[in-house]
Amino acid sequence: MIIQIVGLPASGKTTALNKAKLLIDAYFFNIIDYSEDDLCKKLKGLSTEKKLCIVESAFGLELHSHVIKLKPSIALFKKNLSKRGIAYDCDHFEQLNDQIVLADYTAYSTQELLKILKVLIPSKHLKDFYEKEKL
Repeated sequence: MIIQIVGLPASGKTTALNKAKLLIDAYFFNIIDYSEDDLCKKLKGLSTEKKLCIVESAFGLELHSHVIKLKPSIALFKKNLSKRGIAYDCDHFEQLNDQIVLADYTAYSTQELLKILKVLIPSKHLKDFYEKEKL
């Protein structure tokens, strides 16, 4: 099973997935660390072995997968951009947003993202989810 977590830069994907790593037994990939071809080959091999793979990327890949879009509040998004020294430009981010693959689900916070993952992922991949859920 492949799950993609997509969203604009500074939407909180990495922060959310760092929490998810504590709760979920899966292979985690950030597209920024791979060429698209290399990642697709790696994912194909792991999915053939019935492994759970979670992929983080801004725009997503055209894969047979579940796609969850992380879309934080505009206030949090602007705060995250500010931390990176990036100015908010509505038109620019709308154009980027249009390039994101179509999502099956939208999460508006880390907690919502974790809840969606908990529903999608078979229980054998969840590590003490109920005890650590409040991270």
